[in-house]
Amino acid sequence: MENQFQSLDWTVEKRPLQLADGTETPFYAVVRSDNDDVFASVKKGYTLFQNSQMINLVNAVSSHANAPVHRAGVLDGGRKVFVQLKSPMQINGIGENNDRVDFYTTCINSHDGTTALSWGNSSLTISCSNTFFQTVKRLKDQGRAKHTQRSIEEVLGMIDSSKKMLEAVNLSAEMTADKMVAMSKKSVSQDQINKFIAAMVDVDFARPTQDINAKKFNRANALRDAVWAEMNEKGRSAWGMFNGVTKFTTHLSGNNAARRESSKMVGSHTMLDNKAFELAFNLSGAKL
Repeated sequence: MENQFQSLDWTVEKRPLQLADGTETPFYAVVRSDNDDVFASVKKGYTLFQNSQMINLVNAVSSHANAPVHRAGVLDGGRKVFVQLKSPMQINGIGENNDRVDFYTTCINSHDGTTALSWGNSSLTISCSNTFFQTVKRLKDQGRAKHTQRSIEEVLGMIDSSKKMLEAVNLSAEMTADKMVAMSKKSVSQDQINKFIAAMVDVDFARPTQDINAKKFNRANALRDAVWAEMNEKGRSAWGMFNGVTKFTTHLSGNNAARRESSKMVGSHTMLDNKAFELAFNLSGAKL
């Protein structure tokens, strides 16, 4: 495999599961072959989708779109894997600090049954390394493949569909970019900032702190501080508000960086970021 795919240079296999007394069961373990890590239990009809198969699919899309592979990696020890393509699209000079935002197309698969093969777009704000991942819901039928023999074969064989996937992802990214620019030009009032933070953290800071769970309050306070820090740098705008949330989810939430990255792509941080994006855009009254 090429160097950028080194982290995906391993396979998974199905191994029959037995009871302690040796009785056979209808279940199989999905096992990472190089270290025997067990990812999931599945039935006979579950078809493995190897990393090499995903790489072949992504390479075909990459060649068609002239979008080079940016990076590949694993989440949760390999339970989920991803490959990112670098999009030619880029925003320059956004916000008071003239941010640059780069865009990527991301393909994700799981070996633990939690995520079907899917495509989405993501972005990186260069000045602060904040990432934002969006799953493209319109690709539910074309861009996701369940782990059955028929659907996996269809994904591998339908390069034309893969091209359509990338086109749809790029269209979504263009809309996201337009919204980001509009948000950067829209100032927000103190009342709008208060409403945004309250919606994000579900904490009323006017109430006594002893009425709030300490862990929840500390998390809410950290997110609020991140919002103000980003607005101080990027401007008192909807763009600054939104970046406060992505700063929190990218760098500050919890002490485990690997878990944060996983959650940013396919977990609760994804939902929080997307909620923040739409709320900041709508609250500010920004228009396309």
